[in-house]
Order: sequence, then structure tokens, then C-alpha cells
Amino acid sequence: DYSKTWAGGSASISRLFWSVAVDGSWERITEFESDKSLTASIELKAWDQVGITAGGWYNGAFVNFHKNGPFTKGYSGFKDNGDTYMWGEGGAFNLLKTGMYVCFQPVFSITVDQSAFDSFQEKWDASTGIRIGPFQFGAQAGGETNNWTKTSSGTTFTGTSTSDVPLILGVTINSLNVSP
Repeated sequence: DYSKTWAGGSASISRLFWSVAVDGSWERITEFESDKSLTASIELKAWDQVGITAGGWYNGAFVNFHKNGPFTKGYSGFKDNGDTYMWGEGGAFNLLKTGMYVCFQPVFSITVDQSAFDSFQEKWDASTGIRIGPFQFGAQAGGETNNWTKTSSGTTFTGTSTSDVPLILGVTINSLNVSP
């Protein structure tokens, strides 16, 4: 929920936490939503933080020199008169990405009650992919096939990514310290 971030941004989330790809389209896994005994785990074959540096477009000295403008009408450098402002908490340009966390070949395990297992088993057998939060196993993403293997046993569904494409888990940020 982006509205809970200190920057106060907002965006819609188009993906559901639990979804499965069947017959070429993604659908909600409603069986998991009401299961009070559900447990899920994700393990990663490898993960690391990769540094990010700003591209040639970003010039910190230029930003600092022009912190008070000139700006187009309706915009300002800092929160003061109701304009859209650039710097500081809530500003449009207040954070700089400094790194990203990447992982490789995640493995998941989802254990549900017998009713949820029985209800979902047919979709599982027909599935070509599953999404668990930010993780996608199988199907296609960004033109790449995310290869995986899947099994089920008892009341547990498991999947292992065999893709050579790493996944981005999140980013690290640095607040731009521009002051009036």
C-alpha cells in the first residue's frame, strides 16, 4: 500500500497476491484466501544486493544549484504555496535508488487444509504458472520464459524455479538532501 509510505505516493496494484496461470490467463486463487491454516515459505538459491548509480542525466551539483528554480508555473522547489514541489518529504523528486536486491531460483512450499487442497488441485495440475506476492513461477514475464517444476503431495504444493533470469525483490533508496 503505497499510501503508507512517507512519500505519500499512490499506485494501483494490478496483481493479486495469490494467482495462477491457466489456459493463458491469470486468475485469483480464492481457495487460499479463507484457509486459516495456510503456511507458505520461499527459499532462495542465491540473493545479493547490487549497487545502482545514477545515469548521466543526474547531476547532483546542478540539482543543488537550481534547487529554487526556475520552475514552470504551478511547480516549486519546496513545499510552500500549494504548488507541486520537487524536494523534501512528499516531493516529486525526493528519493534516489541506490541499489536493488536480486534473487535467483526461488523455491516455494504452500501447505493448506484438505478442503483448499482438493479444491485447488485441478487448477494446479492444469497451471502453467503461479504468482505468490512478487514471485512468479512459470508462464512468461518480460518476454522470458520463467521455467519451473511443480509437485504436490498430501496438502502441500511446491515449485522450484529453474530459470536463469534473476528476480528483483526490492530497492534501496537514499533521500535527496536538498534544503532551501
